[in-house]
Amino acid sequence: PQCASGRVTGLSFSVKRAIVGGAIYIKPGGYEQFLADESAWTRVWQGPCEAGLNRIPLDIVMLYGQEHSIYMWAGGQSALTYSDAPPLSDDNVLMIAAGRGVDRLFQWPPSNFFARQHRWFAGDVE
Repeated sequence: PQCASGRVTGLSFSVKRAIVGGAIYIKPGGYEQFLADESAWTRVWQGPCEAGLNRIPLDIVMLYGQEHSIYMWAGGQSALTYSDAPPLSDDNVLMIAAGRGVDRLFQWPPSNFFARQHRWFAGDVE
């Protein structure tokens, strides 16, 4: 049998205000047990973001059924836009799961963190 595959080539997202120390990290597999483990993540981009829409090039090879996690850091600011509703997608192969917002990069969140509602990425994966 043939294996479906694809490639994520970019990430578009909006920020409410300019941020200086932005970064994007990726890793194969799930994310929650690795929120405080910097060694599990690969930084693929670092730099400033302008208020409004930003596009960051990525290169993530996706094989059928393979999960990847993306950790977006906005320099410790509450600047990323998000959605309380799942994305509407024309793509029936790529599924985007809800994630979580953290206040501190690679530090384990407070105990009530996992009781909070997940939120969806309010951007575009290309």
